[in-house]
Amino acid sequence: NGCVGYPGENGGYQHMNDLKWVYKITNDYELAIRLSKELEYYLETHFNATGRGLHEKITTAQRQFDHLHPNSKFPVSLIRSMRKLATIRNKLIHDRSYHAIDNKQAFIATFESSHASLQRLVQQMMKANNKHQSDEQCVIL
Repeated sequence: NGCVGYPGENGGYQHMNDLKWVYKITNDYELAIRLSKELEYYLETHFNATGRGLHEKITTAQRQFDHLHPNSKFPVSLIRSMRKLATIRNKLIHDRSYHAIDNKQAFIATFESSHASLQRLVQQMMKANNKHQSDEQCVIL
């Protein structure tokens, strides 16, 4: 069906829009890492992002998008939201005194919002590409 799978229970996969598996994660480290990996994958897949971590991938995705879409910029609010998630994840991993996400519900809500914004942006890109392709394929008789 063309859907990209997300991890589900028992190693199965769910549809991209089904984020229910997120609510079952109780460990903050796992939550931060898995949600970061999902955003990284989405940025790599749809925006040709490269880099060693989420911060670098956000930067390259933004540059790539802005270069290819000069009339539309990568949303600043989306960049801020994803960077907030990346910073919290990095703090969990690298800061010896930080052991839990301060507000897990807000963290998940920021992820959901970022994920939804990325999906909308991809849909806009697809519409623009389809319009551009159909314009190129027009034949005047």
